[in-house]
Amino acid sequence: MLDINADIFQQVIEQAKLDSHGDERIIAAIDRAAAMLDGNPYVEMDAGGLLVMSDTSFETYHATAETCECTAREFGDRLCKHSMAADLLRRYNEAVAAARKAGPGEGGLYPALRARYAIQRTVLPSGRVREHCRGIQI
Repeated sequence: MLDINADIFQQVIEQAKLDSHGDERIIAAIDRAAAMLDGNPYVEMDAGGLLVMSDTSFETYHATAETCECTAREFGDRLCKHSMAADLLRRYNEAVAAARKAGPGEGGLYPALRARYAIQRTVLPSGRVREHCRGIQI
């Protein structure tokens, strides 16, 4: 089972839907992939993509954003949920890496955390930034 931050993953899903430019097939594939990642405990990342046990056939597939071993892909469906899940997880990992690199600035992970936990920023006269969450300094 994957250990992912739900707030960040939701941001990734929303951005992927925006990037689809309203294409209903892509949005449906994103929704199927997100549901599969949320409900399937047999999903693991590997160096080349995603390993997932099918929730229908119970076969194990290796998927990347471009390829998948599932029967839907064999029949020509380029929008299988396994490939879309691999793409969403690639985007998620990129978002987490960018947020870590950016630190506690205006981008990255922190906007979702600020919104969820009412985090407030105070810039001190020294230029140091202090962040508070419900009166607790973080």
